[in-house]
Formats: sequence, C-alpha cells, structure tokens
Amino acid sequence: MNFELDPCAETDNLGLPYFDKETDGLKMPWGDKNVFVNPPYGAEQKKWIEKAIGEKKALSVFLIPARVDTKLWQDVIFKHADAICFLKGRVRFVHPETGKASNPSVFPSALILFNANIFDRAKFAKACKNLGICL
Repeated sequence: MNFELDPCAETDNLGLPYFDKETDGLKMPWGDKNVFVNPPYGAEQKKWIEKAIGEKKALSVFLIPARVDTKLWQDVIFKHADAICFLKGRVRFVHPETGKASNPSVFPSALILFNANIFDRAKFAKACKNLGICL
C-alpha cells in the first residue's frame, strides 16, 4: 500500500515517518499520505478511527481486533470502512529491537481501509488476498 506515515508508533518500527506519544498523531494532520495505523487497543481505538475518517485525503489502513459485536464496529467501522480483511489465524507482533515474535494474540484481527477510491480498494484486495477474507 506504499505507506508514508505511522501516526501512533512508539518507535521507528516500520521505517516510516511517525508520530510518537509526545507528538500525538491525533492532533497532527495526516495530509494526503498513505497511513498505517495500529492504534492502542481499548477505548482509544474509536478516537483513532474517527481521526482517520475525518482525514479525508489520507488513505488509512488500520490493524485492530475483529470484535464485530462491539458498538465501534456496528456504529462506526461498518458504516465508514471502504474494505475489510478478516485475517486468518492470530497476529504475532515482532519486537523491533530483538526481532522475536510474541505469542499469538488472544483475539482475531482485521485490516480496515478508510478513505479509499476504487483503485485503492483493488490494491487493498490484491495485497490482502492471501491474508484472509476481504469484504
């Protein structure tokens, strides 16, 4: 997806420009960049998703828990997502310094695409075709 920004990274773990906690990616403009967002899990996810929806020029891909029964999914994600990929299996995060993978997460995950045009949707579908089920 040619990501250009990680607005809520703690460190430079993707080799992308990023906003850390001090910079606060919720307050900074994302411009017209392709943005990858792995927001803090919990109540803050809604703030990050609403930020992405409001940043109309920024194509955003989120990695979040696939808890489709929640108000967040029912009231926000399903209404605003341009595409969703429900990932096969459970995500393992890699520690940026040691390179070691964590234990698998205890919940399923999904990639969510916001602010996409028809070409972005096609690119997302192609990038995700071996990762899971895309809608």
